Amino acid sequence: MKGFHLALSLGLALAQTHDPLDPAQFSALPEGYSVRLLAGAEEVREAALLQGGRAFPMARQLAFSGKEVWRGLLPELGPYEIRLKTKAGEKRLGPYRPPAHPFRALAWVGVRGGYQVFPDRFQNGDPGNDALALSDDEYSFNQVWQERGAPGPTSPARRTPRAPCTAATSTTGGGPGGA
Repeated sequence: MKGFHLALSLGLALAQTHDPLDPAQFSALPEGYSVRLLAGAEEVREAALLQGGRAFPMARQLAFSGKEVWRGLLPELGPYEIRLKTKAGEKRLGPYRPPAHPFRALAWVGVRGGYQVFPDRFQNGDPGNDALALSDDEYSFNQVWQERGAPGPTSPARRTPRAPCTAATSTTGGGPGGA
């Protein structure tokens, strides 16, 4: 892996890399085993996983910052190779031996989009529950602050600059009702 980082820092062409011990590159799913390969942008034209005399296609999953991630699915846990067709010709990587107990990924990862929702960025949808922000603020659980006599959290008017012990939700927004 050190050579890989060295090649990036020197600005050299990115070689295709795969490490079955890295959970980001090999993980277990309910329907098989997800295998990922990192390559330079547009280096790989076609890729396949080879296992037990059969070929399983890989597809480009992601492209970013001059790199691409290719992903394929193996039906069984066992040795495999990766066959690549590149601009320079065909090459094989491996054989690889996966870990006996690979990381178990969530079933939907890799086939669906995920979204993060930040309710504190919404309008205050229920002013009636604002007191809860003060009762479960970090200050209530931080014995060191309490022992040193630090002031407790306050609930200033919205858009007021936040003081160190101000409840986070008091200045940034509300909850799902404010969406």
